[in-house]
Amino acid sequence: MLVEKFIALRYLGGKKSFISLTSFFSVLGIAVGVAALIVVLSVMNGFNSTLTEKIIGVNPHVVVMSYNHFFSEREVGEIEKMYRSSPFLLSQCIASSGRVSVGALIRGINFENAPVNRYFSIKKRGLIVGKELANILGIGVGDKIRLIFPLTKASIPVSWEGKVDGIFNSGLYDYDASMIFMPLNRMQEILDMRGIITGMGIYLEDPFKAEGLAKNLSARLSYPLYARSWMNMNRNFFFALKLEKVTMSIVLSLIVLVAVLNILSSLTMSVMGKVKDIAVLISMGATSKNIKRIFVIQGFILGLSGVAMGNILGFIICFMLKKYHFITLPSDVYYITTLPVDIHLMDVAIVSLSALFLSIFASLYPAHKASKCNVIEVLK
Repeated sequence: MLVEKFIALRYLGGKKSFISLTSFFSVLGIAVGVAALIVVLSVMNGFNSTLTEKIIGVNPHVVVMSYNHFFSEREVGEIEKMYRSSPFLLSQCIASSGRVSVGALIRGINFENAPVNRYFSIKKRGLIVGKELANILGIGVGDKIRLIFPLTKASIPVSWEGKVDGIFNSGLYDYDASMIFMPLNRMQEILDMRGIITGMGIYLEDPFKAEGLAKNLSARLSYPLYARSWMNMNRNFFFALKLEKVTMSIVLSLIVLVAVLNILSSLTMSVMGKVKDIAVLISMGATSKNIKRIFVIQGFILGLSGVAMGNILGFIICFMLKKYHFITLPSDVYYITTLPVDIHLMDVAIVSLSALFLSIFASLYPAHKASKCNVIEVLK
């Protein structure tokens, strides 16, 4: 085995400059492909984890709602006792600052029970307006806004004026540009809907168990009540993100594939250039397995070098992106302002092992061709 390694290394660093150059570009191609895959997968993972964190930071993990839209708090009294939960009343409204009027969603909540209160740094519990919505309306803390509610118990629009007690910034543009929070009891009083809610939000220690709980609750709840998890409510968004990740991985894998084909051509040319050497080795007692092993080791070394360089390059780029944020994003399109990076070691391992396996696989044909060298014809 040591002899095969020695010969393989000698062949890689041989005097055939064209073959050595081809091997170099093969290694470089694998390195670039592996690095690109690591960076793209890390960025897509970053998008997924960052947006997941933001979504569950604003929304309940499981929501119990009614097909009739409104229902009584008494109907979900047992759920409120069993789980950490908080009722809410959600309604569309028109928010007006006198100069500008825009459509908004207003959510009446119990500030003490809803984890969304981590975004509020005030003691007063009045109107809490999203940062982007406040910018649109041109208002700040202490200003008054008028709210017009189209949905009421009497089906008559209600107009109400209140003071802004706080501005919140969740980091999700859609929420910050359309959401207003206010105390649940105050909103019920304004709309003459005491004891009436549109949903019961349930909060779990592990948000990823929400889907199982939602299915369990839906089976137990009687019509018109039903339960949905945050994953179910945002499934189209996460499916699109997953599809984009798969598509980008397939496209960038072509870089690795091209580099692997370069290894195939490089080793094939190496076999053609080393025919006499191979014949001498066979005449000295080297077996077909020995000859095959020499060229498989070459493929392994080329692949391993490319994978190692790609990992180093990929980690450096990810570190730079995470630390210096030199790529900015429009928040109204991507929800976040900087490119998120979340390296999953499992993804790195899969990419690295796949590239290494393809490199070894590409060396099998040249190795087989070398082992079938006709010694008598070459040495004539």
